Amino acid sequence: MVGQDHQAMTSFADYYHALTFSHEGYEHYFNWLKEEAAGKSLLECACGTGYFSKLCAESGFRVDALDLDANMIVYAKQNNAHPKVNYVCQDMLNLNDFDDYDVIVVFLDSLNYLEDLGQLETFFKEAYKHLKSKGCLLFDVHQEQRIEEFQEEFIEEGLVLSVPYQWTIQSIDTNKIQHQLIFYEEILNKQVFTQTIFSLQEIMKMLEALNFSVEVQTSLGDSQNNEKYYIKARKD
Repeated sequence: MVGQDHQAMTSFADYYHALTFSHEGYEHYFNWLKEEAAGKSLLECACGTGYFSKLCAESGFRVDALDLDANMIVYAKQNNAHPKVNYVCQDMLNLNDFDDYDVIVVFLDSLNYLEDLGQLETFFKEAYKHLKSKGCLLFDVHQEQRIEEFQEEFIEEGLVLSVPYQWTIQSIDTNKIQHQLIFYEEILNKQVFTQTIFSLQEIMKMLEALNFSVEVQTSLGDSQNNEKYYIKARKD
């Protein structure tokens, strides 16, 4: 995620964590990881504020955690440091400096922040290259109907960390949705992000072309919202 300046994004990392944190949600991801992991080396791409990376390290995983946003990495190092976690400011589209892993994860629909199918294919190739034999890639993405869902603008308003905010989401193209977050501080803090909605058919075609074995589900734990695909791609 890209912000306006260092101070604003440092503040935004706090807001982001407060708005999106769900202990139950992270537990569902963690249980999925434990079911599928064949070893204890883990790469988390788009790690955000680092909560999940620390959770994994506390369970014995050796974790490399990357995020493109330097301010998220600053927050993670300050709030979720652990001896077994190495936080790195890095684009997930270039993993040349990283090791090979038992598991690579990209959660919280972070792959939807990639701009197009070309970037998605690049990431899948990088992930395949950096997985050990029988290693797996775990990720979740929005289902296609999210485009239709947000044809009409969604608006959420409230307080976060005692600051008024407004979060709007709306479809802006046939495969794009835009998030706008406004925090009403003394100086207005506005963040805008765009997500790309990829079809399951497109995703499956790319993964199978790389010889991944793929399994898809539409829920984790007792979650039945049918908003996302949860995808396991194992390197044979």
